[in-house]
Amino acid sequence: MGIPNTSTLKDVLKVLQTAEVVDVRLGTGGRLSVVRENVPKYGDLYSKVGDVFAGMDTTEVEDALIDSYGKLVEGPVIDPESLPVNGLSSKYKSPLLDVADAASLIRTVQRPTTGEVVFYTPQFWDERYDKYIDAVERLGDDVVRDAIRKVASKQGYAIRQSGTNEDQVMLFLANSGVLPSPIVHGLKGEVAFAFTPVRNPIQAGPVGTKIIAKARAILACVRYGEGYGSASKIVSPIALLSALRLRGKIGPHSDIPEQYKLLLEQGVCRLSRSTVNSTMYFLHFTDTDENKLALDSAIEILEDGAPYSATTIQPEIAGYALYSDFTEPVTARAKRAYTPSAETKNTLNKELIEMFLL
Repeated sequence: MGIPNTSTLKDVLKVLQTAEVVDVRLGTGGRLSVVRENVPKYGDLYSKVGDVFAGMDTTEVEDALIDSYGKLVEGPVIDPESLPVNGLSSKYKSPLLDVADAASLIRTVQRPTTGEVVFYTPQFWDERYDKYIDAVERLGDDVVRDAIRKVASKQGYAIRQSGTNEDQVMLFLANSGVLPSPIVHGLKGEVAFAFTPVRNPIQAGPVGTKIIAKARAILACVRYGEGYGSASKIVSPIALLSALRLRGKIGPHSDIPEQYKLLLEQGVCRLSRSTVNSTMYFLHFTDTDENKLALDSAIEILEDGAPYSATTIQPEIAGYALYSDFTEPVTARAKRAYTPSAETKNTLNKELIEMFLL
């Protein structure tokens, strides 16, 4: 665990044992003898430990750390007085911030343009804290945080092309790189779907980033069917993705070639035409370790709000998973200067369907 064999380690193990994720055996003199792991599926671990911690008597220092981290999860802070941890006496504040820095919970960085100190959490904002601060200066802290809360409550939040203030804020955050927002081109037009950032897994490097991008693309395509399906709409995204994982295919449906084009381009799925109706198609899952991690992560985002599988990648997968030159569509892109005609689009779509057919 990386924690010295001190009273701190015993306190941590006590919480984990209460949550039934470890079994601790003590030897002579109360010394640690055996620690056996009993860690459940990652999506269940945090809620179990959180429930145990919530039932404990906490100190002012612990409350300040938890409350400060919760605020930074929503976005970086340039007003230090708004963080409870900065209200502690120097006796506790300095060592607490040192521990939080070492644990990658809370860190500070100085803005090169203004010299201001920015508080942020590397768990989510290590690559985008500067863009977030720029957005806050333009839109206001409350406006940006409110938008992020909306996205966090429904990952794959559809950014509508309307003139409302809320949609304009979402569009700005997507275009500026604050919110990763893959775009789906379907029969009812182009829609961007926003996600909150997650930390790029250190042990997997670009592989983790790519798998997270695939997970977001999978969920974005399903969200399109949920909100913009033409013939029918998806009632339960998690049921559909679970069926794809279990059966290896979904369909038949006429919208599949358009709605899931992003997944076809990324090698996540393949097409086959129905033998009963030539206008209907099946979507087949391409069963690779990388794609399975991406699909599992998409399901976990729906269940728990975070792609746990993509942040616990096995080293052997990292060794061969980068097999293509796909570029992650992490943010909504500006409109292209060239807009093809309807006739050209139809021709291109037919060619793409034939290309991806089994």
